[in-house]
Formats: sequence, structure tokens, C-alpha cells
Amino acid sequence: HLDHYRNIGMFPEAKTIEYFGVWDKGLCDDRPKNLTSDIEIIKTPGHNYDALSLLVKTEMGLVAVVGDVFWRENYPDNDVYASEPEKLKESRKNVLALADYIIPGHGDMFKVHPVR
Repeated sequence: HLDHYRNIGMFPEAKTIEYFGVWDKGLCDDRPKNLTSDIEIIKTPGHNYDALSLLVKTEMGLVAVVGDVFWRENYPDNDVYASEPEKLKESRKNVLALADYIIPGHGDMFKVHPVR
């Protein structure tokens, strides 16, 4: 969504990674599964059908950069803007199972606490 990339015009050499591919100067190439050996792109639909998240291997563990899959830690439990709430629940469950930390779309990074 625009609120996550509205200032991209400030970076004329930037490439944009999105659902349909990688945009560079008006051209779109196929989106790779991995950006690097440490960064994997995964589909996380629910808030909207074309959502992607990044799984980044770091010294802290696996960090998920998730956009609106999570807005903030524990908020909102029920995303009233979700186009497909059931798919969003599955995406959240998947991210929570994979990540050690989550960087949500509108809040501070938080640690994933294992379900007991």
C-alpha cells in the first residue's frame, strides 16, 4: 500500500519489489524467490491479495518484515481492512511459526513468543 512506499520517488535509482515482479526504471522482471542467500520473499495474503513479506537471516535470528500482516505487536487482532481475513490468519500463523522477530508495518520490531 502507498503508506509503505509513498516516498520512493526520493530514490530515483531504487528498485521496487512487489507481487508482480521487480520494477527498475519502468521495466518489470520476474520476482525471485530469494533476494540474496539471507533474504527470502514469501507471499502473505490476507490484508490484501498481493502482500509479500521478507524473511531476513540476521545474527539475532530470522526477522520477518511484514507490512500490514501485523500493524503493531498485538494490534489489530481483527484487521477491518483485510480483504481476506481467513488468509490473513494463515499468513500470521505462518510468519509466527517462522520468525524470531517481526517488523510490522506501523510499529516497533517485536520478539515472537513461542506458543506453549
